[in-house]
Amino acid sequence: MTSESKASPSAAKESQPGKSMGNRTQLRLFISHSSKDKGFVRRLVQDLKSHNLDVWIDEQELSIGDSIVQGVSEGLRDTDYFVLVISQNSTSSKWVQQEFNAAIMSELSENGAVVLPVRIDEAPLPRLLSDRIYADFRNDY
Repeated sequence: MTSESKASPSAAKESQPGKSMGNRTQLRLFISHSSKDKGFVRRLVQDLKSHNLDVWIDEQELSIGDSIVQGVSEGLRDTDYFVLVISQNSTSSKWVQQEFNAAIMSELSENGAVVLPVRIDEAPLPRLLSDRIYADFRNDY
C-alpha cells in the first residue's frame, strides 16, 4: 500500500497513550537520511517547519566539535516521530541503519517515537516497516 496518510502527525500523537511532550509545545521530528539525499531532505525540512513542526536534522543541530553520537542519541531520545527517508543511499548507510535500529527498538519496547517511512526511490522498505503506510515521493514531491 502506498500514499501519504491523511492524518496529521499531531492527530496520531494525541492518540498515543503514555507519550508526553514534556515542556515542548511543538511536535518534534527526527529526520534520518543519507547525506547523499540532502536536496530532498532540506526541502522536506523546510516544508515541515512551515507547518510549525520542530525538526531535528544533523546539519542544523550539530556544530563543530560536538559529539555526533551524543547529539544523535539526544535527538532520538527527545523526538515524537522518527522520519526514515528510504532511498538506495540510505539503505547502504551504516548511520541510517543504526538510527533506525535505535528508533524501532524504542518504539517497540519503550513507547518511543513513532517511525514514519518516506520513500524517495525504489529502495525496498525495511522488513520491520513492510506493514506500514508510507509517504511516497518516488514520482514527485
